[in-house]
Amino acid sequence: MIASNAKKSLPPLTALIVLVMMAVLVPLVAGPSQADAAALGKRRHEQPTQRNLQIKNKSGVRVDALWINRFANPVTFHSNSNDEGTPYGGEQNILSYIGHEFELRELPSKKSGKCKFETCRKTQIKVNGQEDQVVILDKNFIATHTDRWRDAQIEAKELVSRCRAATLPNHGDGEGYDVTSEKVEALAGCIHQSLNATLVTKQEEHDFQSSLRATMADKFVPYACNTPRLNMSDEVMNQTWKYKDASSLYRTKTTTYQLKVYHDRPYSQIFAIDEFITPEECQALSEMEVRSKPHDANNKHMLSWKEVLGNAILSELMKRIYDLGKMALEWDGLSMKAASTAPGNEVALEFNRDEGAGNGDENEMCPPYSPFCNIKETKKTTIHEPRDLSHVFMFCDKEPKENGGIHFPQAAVHVHPKHGRLVWAEIQGSDDVGNPDLAIVSDGFVQEYHFCPNHTIYTHRLVIPSSN
Repeated sequence: MIASNAKKSLPPLTALIVLVMMAVLVPLVAGPSQADAAALGKRRHEQPTQRNLQIKNKSGVRVDALWINRFANPVTFHSNSNDEGTPYGGEQNILSYIGHEFELRELPSKKSGKCKFETCRKTQIKVNGQEDQVVILDKNFIATHTDRWRDAQIEAKELVSRCRAATLPNHGDGEGYDVTSEKVEALAGCIHQSLNATLVTKQEEHDFQSSLRATMADKFVPYACNTPRLNMSDEVMNQTWKYKDASSLYRTKTTTYQLKVYHDRPYSQIFAIDEFITPEECQALSEMEVRSKPHDANNKHMLSWKEVLGNAILSELMKRIYDLGKMALEWDGLSMKAASTAPGNEVALEFNRDEGAGNGDENEMCPPYSPFCNIKETKKTTIHEPRDLSHVFMFCDKEPKENGGIHFPQAAVHVHPKHGRLVWAEIQGSDDVGNPDLAIVSDGFVQEYHFCPNHTIYTHRLVIPSSN
């Protein structure tokens, strides 16, 4: 405590602003909810210059965002919505790069074929280096470009200004003035009280959003699994992965795979690779399934590591999966040998076959808001095992039915079945997954998934080997 008659220079206003900004930027470090846990931690971009851009249309008209290609002569413009645009009140999310420019154009009304004024309005924006950028287009067609850091700056300055006006009304900007310790403590107390109020409000907002997301996700599951031709989720980014097969005595064969990432968070991820499982590997899986017996009443079949590694074709498939896992989990020490010999990890593959019916009797009268009242329930899986890092799913049906697939309700991701497609769900992770003593973090987005009816799926659980 400073003596009451002491004099002390007020800390620079800029320093106070920085301190308050950090509190505003990371309001829930002490105990993040599911939604917040995904927002904390490092960004994972395929390229360091990639940035997420969200355009909020509050202009009152339909708007399209067109990438400006200044490398072409003359300059060309490319729509990000197939020329459909974003309606008033809607949002458009774009994965772009630092320095890329976009032109926001007003689109003519679909009814009248005309814009709001004689000339359709337009304005341009440029992607900067900040994360989580947001562009708000208002009714005057003015684009306000902001991001988390800039919003925190504004909020911090306003907070400090209010407290300064309340405790130091006659000291300008607070720079270079001597004030009593009581004034310093009053200013600090005001900031502390204001920050606590801000944190409580943000916590309530996050809790509400998290609860709403979970409720909406649960209610959508029957629709997701029983709506014919439901669109597959859009990928948020694409990556490439090269697999070097050194099994040949004469040369190393390199195969390039395209990863379509549908969900990407610091501690969870969902991606798919088409044509990862070869026709020969699918045939081997099918033959193994025919010879196996159901393990339980849910028609689940299982294959041991001994059976899988005893098959040369399936052994090569598992080797490729574990090489992929080194990249996906950023864990060079990941080992198929260690996994196959770990105590309590005898099962290598699980088969789930479902020949269930689809949408029920079309002539049956259903209750209001219940278009599917005679459907087969999905097979829900909820992960509670802390050793489970990823679940790997494989499709081999040559003609999968339209209602099949996997649905991740909390991540809002729906993946269709396709012959040869692999789906990788990273359920939980850590900053150093290779360290068995480091806590594994679950953000709640991929802990639950549903197998929709009308498909066969092969699952491999990738776990941390037990230290016992």
